[in-house]
Amino acid sequence: MDDYRAQQVEALSVAHEYSGKLLNGIANISAELTGKRLLDTDQYLKELINGLNWIIEVINRTSDVLKEDGVDFNNDEVNAVIRELGDALRSKEDLRIEAALSGGVKDFIQKVEEVTASYANPS
Repeated sequence: MDDYRAQQVEALSVAHEYSGKLLNGIANISAELTGKRLLDTDQYLKELINGLNWIIEVINRTSDVLKEDGVDFNNDEVNAVIRELGDALRSKEDLRIEAALSGGVKDFIQKVEEVTASYANPS
């Protein structure tokens, strides 16, 4: 395996670990956005969005490895999910943000977790 591919595989392994943390974060922030808002909810949401951006960057930068292994993310679908979240964030409506996170964003992160599992636990 060449060095660049090895780095991409390592990034996918880390993305697998991190996707589980993001899913946990989505569950936590969803509770806060649906009525149990805390003093640090906005900061927590910002960190969650930064994590989501990092995952998207990893998927984009490793797409050639993923495609070689038969995995292809539908960019139009991912972009639609991100646009929905962006619109919700701009609205500053907690319930709308929560719906975007617990819907399309969560589905995307779950797919990342599934497809990256083989890189984290090679057989």
